[in-house]
Amino acid sequence: MSKDRPRAVAASVLLVNTAPLFTLAFSWWFLAERASAAVLGAMGLALAGAVLIALGDWGRSAGSLGGDALAMAGAVTLSLYHVIGRGLRDALPLSAYVLGVWATAAATLALLGTLARVPLVAYPLRTFVVFFALALVPTVLGHGLVNRSLRSIPAPTVGLFLLGEPLGASLLAYAVFGEVPGRLTVAGGALVLAALVVVVRSERA
Repeated sequence: MSKDRPRAVAASVLLVNTAPLFTLAFSWWFLAERASAAVLGAMGLALAGAVLIALGDWGRSAGSLGGDALAMAGAVTLSLYHVIGRGLRDALPLSAYVLGVWATAAATLALLGTLARVPLVAYPLRTFVVFFALALVPTVLGHGLVNRSLRSIPAPTVGLFLLGEPLGASLLAYAVFGEVPGRLTVAGGALVLAALVVVVRSERA
């Protein structure tokens, strides 16, 4: 991997995890839920971290900044999803909600794969094992637990807890791709993770 390749994994994951900033606004707008002072302070830290990450990508390449824009779009859609899940907590049981989401996602992916002429079954056994692991760990366990949390915790707080993801993603990117985050990305990530610490300590208090 060349030294001037953008640190895409760390930057994109951290920017996507600015979703709580948007969730805060959407929760207030659609659900009339207001965040505590600690959560608002954590939002400020997360935003500062996102700015540092974007500055780290500035000047690298046009594609890098375009990727940042796509990551921010992902943050907006993720926040909308969290707010919808929170809003439906009294209308649908958790099992019906997540099964409906998973079935819709599976059908959409199958349709897109068919339109793109991507084979759906012609893969070796090892690939199917990986598919199964992806379905079990990040989907059933990770996604399922997130939606379970939304039943009892405000959506902005749940989103902030998901900010632990960038650390794991950056470590995996280093182990698998040899991708070393830049100094601004590391500094921005530290601020984002500090926001999580603020929320955890406030919850304990």
